[in-house]
Amino acid sequence: MIQTISVPIASHRYSIYVGKGAVNRLPRLLRSWNVRGNLFVVSQAKILRLHGAKLKKILSSLHLPVYFHVIPDRESSKSQRELFRLYEAMLRAKLDRSSTVLALGGGVVGDLTGFAASTFKRGVGLVHIPTTLLAQVDSSIGGKTAINLEAGKNLVGSFYHPKAVIADTEFLKTLPREKISDSLAEVIKYGMMKKEFFSWLKGNLSGALKKDIAILEKIVLESARIKAKVVTVDPDESRGYRDILNYGHTFAHGFEAAAGYKKQLTHGKAVACGMIAACDLALRLGLTTPETARQQLQLIRCCGLPVSLRSFGFTPQQIFRYFLVDKKARDGKIKFILPQRIGKLLAVKGIRPSLVRETLQQIL
Repeated sequence: MIQTISVPIASHRYSIYVGKGAVNRLPRLLRSWNVRGNLFVVSQAKILRLHGAKLKKILSSLHLPVYFHVIPDRESSKSQRELFRLYEAMLRAKLDRSSTVLALGGGVVGDLTGFAASTFKRGVGLVHIPTTLLAQVDSSIGGKTAINLEAGKNLVGSFYHPKAVIADTEFLKTLPREKISDSLAEVIKYGMMKKEFFSWLKGNLSGALKKDIAILEKIVLESARIKAKVVTVDPDESRGYRDILNYGHTFAHGFEAAAGYKKQLTHGKAVACGMIAACDLALRLGLTTPETARQQLQLIRCCGLPVSLRSFGFTPQQIFRYFLVDKKARDGKIKFILPQRIGKLLAVKGIRPSLVRETLQQIL
C-alpha cells in the first residue's frame, strides 16, 4: 500500500509517496500536471544499470521525449564543473519551462539536480525519485539544493521544492548493507527529535540492517513525516525552526570538508560522529545527561557506525575553521543544535570556542 504525506508550503503543496511500487504512479502524476515538455532524467551509471530500464518503460507510456544524463558517483560531483556540464546537457535536450527534470538517485544526484532545475531558465519542473534510504528519509524532502565549494559543503544553493517525491521502497532491496547502515545515522537524528520513534528504533534497527522492507518502509514513513512537519512550518529556514534538522550536521559538514568529500568518510559516518560530538558538547554545557548520551551512542553502535574519527588525523583547528563558514554562523558565532533529552533538541549559539575544541579533541 502506497501512503501519501502532504507538504503544504506557501509556493505550492506537494506530496511524498512512500511504498512498494510508488514509482509506477509517475505517469499518472505527470498527466495530472499536464506535462507536455521533454523529460530529463539525471542519475548515475550504477543506478541506471539497476533501475534505468524500469523507469524508461514506465515513462514510455507518456509518449514524450526522454533524455538521460549521467554524473559520477561521488560527493565531489556536487561541483561547479558538474553543474555546468549538466546545464549544457539540458540545453542540448531542448528543455524549456514546460519540461520536467527527474532526479533518480541518492543525495548527490538530488542536490545537484535540484540546484540545476531551480536555476535553469529560472526554474523547471522537478521530481525526486530517491533510490537510497538516506535520500528517502532526508535529502529529497524539504527543497534544499546545493553544490559544494572547497571552503565547505553546500555553500552555494537554493530552496526549490519539487512537484513530488516518490520514495519507492522496492529500490532499497538493491542497497548493500553498508549503505543501509550509513543512512541510519539520519534516521537516528529523527529519533532524537521524537522519543516514541527513538524507542521503536531500539527494537527494529537490526531488521533494517537485514533489509526487512516492512521495517524500512516504517522508517521512511516516520522520518518523512517528522521532516515534512518541520519543513511545513519553516520551508526556507527563515524562522529558525528548521535549524533543528541540522542536529549533528554542523560538526559533520566540518568533518566532510576536512576529508575533502572523499568516500572514506561518508555522510552517515560524519553525521554519526557529529551527533556524538553534539551530545558531548551538551554534556560540557550541562544541557543534557549521561543517560541521553549513552542511549544515543548505543543506537549508533548498533548500526555499525563509527564513534570517533581518530584514524583520519584531523586536528580541532582544522575542523574549527570550517565552522566559521557554516551557513548558520552569524557574526563569527556558530550555532549548534544540541540535545536536552531524547525528543528535545535546542539551538545554542555563542558557545565558548574552548569548549568546542575540547569536544573536537574528544572525538578526533
